[in-house]
Amino acid sequence: MTRRNACDGSRQIRSVLNRTKPARRSSVAKKARTVAELLQVPVELLCEIAGYLKPEDLLKLARTCKALRQRFMNRDSAVIWRRARRNVSGLPEPPSYLSEPAYAFFMFERRCYGCYRSLATQSIDKTFWRLAKRYCSACRKKM
Repeated sequence: MTRRNACDGSRQIRSVLNRTKPARRSSVAKKARTVAELLQVPVELLCEIAGYLKPEDLLKLARTCKALRQRFMNRDSAVIWRRARRNVSGLPEPPSYLSEPAYAFFMFERRCYGCYRSLATQSIDKTFWRLAKRYCSACRKKM
């Protein structure tokens, strides 16, 4: 191979590497756009929609972005959480020492409060009802 052919080959490789593919919309950008559109809905309508959700769905909605977290995780939104709690039959009233979001987290999220691992795959070793906390066997041994 001559020197000239080697240079031509590297030039061809560089030209292939410098080509860019058409940009695709990522799923993250699409989700961000969807959340931004949701935030443009009037507050009264957003609260009305949230009242038809179950508490576990309202928790997930509140975790989607900072603006929705601020909207649904404050004490002013207790009315929305009470409406959501009524959508689940047989769910008792929360204890006086728990806020509505904390009660929803305790009732619907199966996580260890020590390591935050999901307890869905493993058995719940101990639930402290008066403290409203759950612990897996590994964290319970550390106590």
